[in-house]
Amino acid sequence: MSKTKFLFLSIVFLCIGYSVSAQKVTLKLQKVKLERVLSDITRQTGYIFNYSRQIINPDKIVNIHVENVDVLNVLQKLFSDGKIGYTIKEKRILLTDNSTNNISQYPSSSHLTGRIIDIQGEPIIGATVIIKGTNNGTSTDVYGNFSLKEAQKGDILEISYIGYRKQEIMIMNQKKLSITLEEDLQTLNEVVVIGYGVQKKSDITGSVASVKATELNSAPNASTTQALQGKVAGVVVQNTSGDPSGGTFIRIRGANSLTYGNDPLIIIDGVQDASISSLNPNQIESMEVLKDAAALSIYGSRGANGVILITTKNGRNERAQVSYNGFVSFDQVSKTLPWLEAKQYASLMNEAQTANNLKPLFDERDIAMMGNGTNWQDEIFRNAMSHSHNVSIGGAKKAISYFIAGGIVDKNGIMINSDFQEYSIRANLKAEATKRLTISLNAFASYSQSHKGDTEGAITSALKWSPTKSVRDADGQYVQPGGGIGPVSDYNPVGLANEITQEATISNFNMAISGEYRFTDWLKFSSLLAYKSNSRMNGWFDNQVYNNGSEEDISGSKTQSSYWSLQNTNILTFDKEWNGHHIQATAVYELFKDQYNSAQASAKGIPVGMGYQGVHFGTIIQKPWVEYSSTAMLSVMGRVNYAYKNKYLLSASFRRDGASQLADGHKYDNFSAISAGWNVAEENFMKNTKTIISELKIRASYGSVGNAAVPAYSSQMKFNPGTDANGNPTLSIAQLANENLKWERTNELNIGVDTRWWNGRLSFSAEYYNKKTTDLLMWQKVPSALGVESVLTNVGSVRNKGWEFSFGGTPVSVKNFSWNVNYSINFNSNKILALDGQSNTLISTAFDMPGLVGSFVEMVGQPMGTFLGYEYAGVWKAQEVSTAALYGAKPGDAKYTDRNKDGKINSEDIDIIGNAQPKFTYGINNTFKYRNIDINIFFQGVYGNDTYNQNRVRRESYSGGGAFPTSLVIKDHWTASHQTDIPSFTGVEYVNSSRWVEDGSYLRLKNLTIGYNLPKKLLHKTHLSQLRLYVSATNLWTITNYSGYDPEASMGKDASGAGIDRGVYPSSKSWIIGLDLTF
Repeated sequence: MSKTKFLFLSIVFLCIGYSVSAQKVTLKLQKVKLERVLSDITRQTGYIFNYSRQIINPDKIVNIHVENVDVLNVLQKLFSDGKIGYTIKEKRILLTDNSTNNISQYPSSSHLTGRIIDIQGEPIIGATVIIKGTNNGTSTDVYGNFSLKEAQKGDILEISYIGYRKQEIMIMNQKKLSITLEEDLQTLNEVVVIGYGVQKKSDITGSVASVKATELNSAPNASTTQALQGKVAGVVVQNTSGDPSGGTFIRIRGANSLTYGNDPLIIIDGVQDASISSLNPNQIESMEVLKDAAALSIYGSRGANGVILITTKNGRNERAQVSYNGFVSFDQVSKTLPWLEAKQYASLMNEAQTANNLKPLFDERDIAMMGNGTNWQDEIFRNAMSHSHNVSIGGAKKAISYFIAGGIVDKNGIMINSDFQEYSIRANLKAEATKRLTISLNAFASYSQSHKGDTEGAITSALKWSPTKSVRDADGQYVQPGGGIGPVSDYNPVGLANEITQEATISNFNMAISGEYRFTDWLKFSSLLAYKSNSRMNGWFDNQVYNNGSEEDISGSKTQSSYWSLQNTNILTFDKEWNGHHIQATAVYELFKDQYNSAQASAKGIPVGMGYQGVHFGTIIQKPWVEYSSTAMLSVMGRVNYAYKNKYLLSASFRRDGASQLADGHKYDNFSAISAGWNVAEENFMKNTKTIISELKIRASYGSVGNAAVPAYSSQMKFNPGTDANGNPTLSIAQLANENLKWERTNELNIGVDTRWWNGRLSFSAEYYNKKTTDLLMWQKVPSALGVESVLTNVGSVRNKGWEFSFGGTPVSVKNFSWNVNYSINFNSNKILALDGQSNTLISTAFDMPGLVGSFVEMVGQPMGTFLGYEYAGVWKAQEVSTAALYGAKPGDAKYTDRNKDGKINSEDIDIIGNAQPKFTYGINNTFKYRNIDINIFFQGVYGNDTYNQNRVRRESYSGGGAFPTSLVIKDHWTASHQTDIPSFTGVEYVNSSRWVEDGSYLRLKNLTIGYNLPKKLLHKTHLSQLRLYVSATNLWTITNYSGYDPEASMGKDASGAGIDRGVYPSSKSWIIGLDLTF
């Protein structure tokens, strides 16, 4: 080596030595753990210690008393026995059992090998081993072994694996390493996605909940939506229908809008308005749920109802990893409803006929010969089999990582003639073009098709049809209604299920390309360009077979629609720490553009056998419908997060959105939020409790978000084309303009406490929120002389407030056994504060049936989904004959509460008889692991909601002349000698009464899964790194007072049909066998 080079190296090491000695430390500690001393040195000097717990015992009690001395002196005093060596490189201090105190002046390359195991001695397969700051890395094989070339003395070796604590080891003279990774229970420094960036969990001041991939996959689910149910406090996932094509919706902290937009914003890999229903949970890397205004205001109008951020997987290991996840499900209806057998039905119907002075319809000799008759529920329900498969391959090679996954879902519904298939593929690619530039490509495509009959009509009819009738007559035709037995207008249940055709096909394609350029370690710029398309076809066909109709009445329709959108998101991020200060600043410029096209054709007289595809050949072509719309949005956003010594936290954000669908002068609006937090556990007075209370953070926020989820051109006047009596073209007003149409706005206050105990082993969070939505986008009635009934305007307000509690962690973790928990509960109070200013009650007619007109309303001072009706008070008894007469009734008639005490029952006595909003929802998730066996038990529940069981109305009531009831309840009808609360056969009753409103609360064993992982010692003989077999059951057990098929069933949601059960496709009870493989 030349003298010049030697002199240069000498100067460098002298400088290093001087910089180390220049760092002064003051410590006055008695009987404290070594870990505490090392932590204080780090805090005072910035030096980070690296050591192995196999060499250093951090719990060792030590005494240290030094004042204004350099780091080397402190280390010499701490390790004066000479057993522990210390090596300093840059800002790291490596503690070893080697007494060498200096780094060699002549680094040499070596071939390093090693083995990585867990605390139970099992090899960790696929762990990442990389020299920090380089691309020189590898991954462990099925034995946990790794081999790394060109490893130099003094390099930092970084070892990581999902679910384990990352380790950093300085390479000295070792040729072979044995490394033990510990499970990562400490999540204080976990980085989570917060929208347009990431942030340490301990620094977050808004309401952000993280859902681990392991929690989503703790039970088999083909749908991410269902996997999310019960996992996050404040997030309600309701399976309103068991239809195989899905009937699920998500609400975060209640519904804000009465008319438009209560669904949360779904963002997958940065692409907004993504579809979560087609996403297989096995493809998810992480999921965050943003709930309060501080977390949501950065999304402005798009975040009004909460945001779900999902990051899908990418390759990690140098060795390609192939995985398979699949299951087969055997499904059946959760329960069937009790029914009258044929003999019972005929006898009771004859009794009813006689009571009403009518001729009996069944001969007693025929009744004696009757068996059970037709069980119509058995005729339309079936045992079904479904299956789901997901295959993926992922890996990383030098500067390129990749992940490709494909999925197939094939569901046969528990109702005859209903099924669903979906095929999907996802490809994620990430490349480090240079040390500063990273480019990513994310693509997704799916195709689904569903087929079913008239499921609602079939269920409704099945619950009414007489068991004395058969499915088909002697000629093989469907038996028709009427004949004095059973309903007159409800057709054959089997015919409705088999012969009506409802089909849909959906094609999705998403592609996003993004780039990130790092100017420095603390400044970067990223840009994303995303294209998203959706094509849909809906077909409906009525072949008139079920009702023996004529060929002229064979009818159908076909609707085709397409949607595409473009998104461009540009983000500039500043992130720097110095002297205990940490500032994150983010600036965003974002553009959205979309377009929607739809065309519908319908006809009668379609040729037999052509189905809805023959709509253009019909003899009567009905009026077509064509629709086109386009919207655009422009947004700018800024956010600053500040933290001081991880104790004091502050965040502020501002966003300005512009939406094309709103009126001129109101298209743009501003949304902002501010939040603060205090990490109490970082204070000096909490130091002595640090080993117990790892985190104690108090946070508060206040901010605003908007909502403009109305159709395009909502502020403008629209016309419908038509023709007059002479065939001349005309235009009629379809929508009035509103030059003042603006944003809905939600202001929210949030206060929360987060705490973690025993190094993150357990965690607890409590939050209070209060949000008010004003300027609701609603249709306000106008004089009919204007040519329309209403105009879209900003009126009304809604409040949601409540409490959220969550508890999670690992209460027990010992050798061979662990117990993980995730409990959550949410109390939400929803109230309508104002409506359109013209009335305190708005009537919804979409879910009416005869006798129930005006029963479903929205009322000021009440939650969404209010039921109106008479309060059912039983049946007038024989001894009440005089009192009943005053009300125009007689014993055996239904009795109702005279609310205004005016001596008569009329519309003035109609009042609130129920509401669909629950008082609280909760989830209880437990996972137990013993050696290679894992057990997951998940309970989910709802309390305090009402359900309007319309299925019972015609099954249990009889007012003479109508269809006779089929429910067993009718056996207990009122008679003079048997006085009950079921009206007599001659009794009179109103349909809209509280008799049909039931408590919809339930506690359900949503899933029970038992799995077995084949021991890794056995897998060594194969190419497999994991093989897990499991059995599972869903909807296994339900505690509820609800008498219908399913307490979750609902025809609608929020302010439109929530809590109404009429012909809703019931959920299934499923038995599942599954397999998880990794190569």
